[in-house]
Amino acid sequence: MKKEEVSIAELYDYISKANEQTQDAEFFCNAYVVGVLQRNGWTYRSCKDCGRNLEKRTTLLRCKSCVTPNEEGILRYRVELDVHDGEHGTTFVILDKEMRKLTNKTATTIMDEKGNKGNNNILPTCLSDLAGKHFRFQIRVSPLNYTPKNQNFMVSNISYKNFDEGWSTFEEQNPIKKPTTTSTIS
Repeated sequence: MKKEEVSIAELYDYISKANEQTQDAEFFCNAYVVGVLQRNGWTYRSCKDCGRNLEKRTTLLRCKSCVTPNEEGILRYRVELDVHDGEHGTTFVILDKEMRKLTNKTATTIMDEKGNKGNNNILPTCLSDLAGKHFRFQIRVSPLNYTPKNQNFMVSNISYKNFDEGWSTFEEQNPIKKPTTTSTIS
């Protein structure tokens, strides 16, 4: 599947012409982050087995998919970014895998850090610092993630703008450093 570079207006145009038979599509969209939206928090509790959102039933959290009770589940990112491409704005949603690449931390680590005290309503600095930065978002559009009730675009990959070198992935900018071993000659 070829991925086109589109503006936010072109994303909305694609959605307005789409119907339920439309194939899933992926696009690249260059935009800057205006801010992190906090209306739904920045994390969710997921099933430890399948990764889906847990629902609260009485005192237990329960997975609708696995139908297994979970005492706590796993804390994962679900971050809504208010983005703008210079002409139009929208909301891009970034889930756990891409946010871990972006922050180099798990949601649990950030929640446990001093200052958050387990409060999902307090926006961590590493998230608020995204405001004003330019990214290249790979957007996956499907009938499942874009409905009249849910008009957010799901991000499947992110690159950031290094104005001297062009677009690069986070792995290219932050390669995993392998430990070096030193030997001592006696």
